[in-house]
Amino acid sequence: MPRVSALLLVVLLTCACGGKGRDAEMIERPTPEDRAALDYLNRIRANPGAFSAEIGVDLSGIAQQPALKWNAMLTRSARVRAEDMAKRNYFAHVNPDGVGPNFFAQQAGYKFPAWWGNAVNANNIESIFTTRSSANSPRFAANATGTSGIRSLIRDDGVNPPGHRQHLLGMTKFDAAFKDVGFGAARVDSGRFQYYLVVHTGVTE
Repeated sequence: MPRVSALLLVVLLTCACGGKGRDAEMIERPTPEDRAALDYLNRIRANPGAFSAEIGVDLSGIAQQPALKWNAMLTRSARVRAEDMAKRNYFAHVNPDGVGPNFFAQQAGYKFPAWWGNAVNANNIESIFTTRSSANSPRFAANATGTSGIRSLIRDDGVNPPGHRQHLLGMTKFDAAFKDVGFGAARVDSGRFQYYLVVHTGVTE
């Protein structure tokens, strides 16, 4: 990525994530949608098999994991990601400038283990969900919530291996180490996608 673009991105993120005042205070607070998504995810993590029928996939062999804690910095980075995808009409873990989720979370103030490195396009922390354009998409977008997004990510239709499920339910040694979580959601009226959910997880050393 050109140096000028990288510097501009840092400035924009500093304004969006690190500023003081009423807007900065608001972005740190969990919304009712955040709280509902966190509660739902933690209930599934506590007893995955009990949610097999509701999710639509067999979760009976998945081990219980501790509850994740809501984190303001990860919520900031997740919201910046969701709003950027909505504004620029794309859906990907790396944005059109070549920047990945780890960078956004670090700019929001979250400290990752040093051994992760500092690659600008790295993603160790993110699951994303969207509703795509279709004849019925306005209805789907209007009904989409953090909770329904979590359900879809854990079902992980068509994804092999089911990376979002592994991430959110701590199914690998790496994913089981996560302790913190943040959520971001955005809606738009037009474009290829109408609703975005971003989940960022984190662990510090």
